[in-house]
Amino acid sequence: MENKIFNMAVIGCRMGEPHIKAVIANDNANLYAACDLDDTLLARIKETYKPEIATKNWKELINDPKIDAVIVATPDKLHLEMTEAFLMAGKDVLCEKPMALTMEECEAMMRAEKKSGRTLMVGQVSRFAPAFAKAKKMIDDG
Repeated sequence: MENKIFNMAVIGCRMGEPHIKAVIANDNANLYAACDLDDTLLARIKETYKPEIATKNWKELINDPKIDAVIVATPDKLHLEMTEAFLMAGKDVLCEKPMALTMEECEAMMRAEKKSGRTLMVGQVSRFAPAFAKAKKMIDDG
């Protein structure tokens, strides 16, 4: 069986460039779209990584049927709106940390994940770092 190639969109290229590099390095992923408000940065991303779409308007990507998954690497205050929109449009979402600004926003994102049937993942890699795991254990132990 042939592996599916996932078309990925990265929203927020300043924080998202490491994700762009990871997408390109993955044989099962294709950098289909990149989005950023900074014209200079977006032009460099387009020239360097050659996404099919390079746009300043993330809303243009919501209903693009070619996009399988989206990486949201924007300022924190934008995570809720973007994540909900892409989940409800049938795309899986990796959202950079912090997930949202409040617990209520986090819960809204989780409700959107459940309602959409898609996957929401938060890019928090530190949870497995030894110092963070030790801090968690200390908190759990009181």
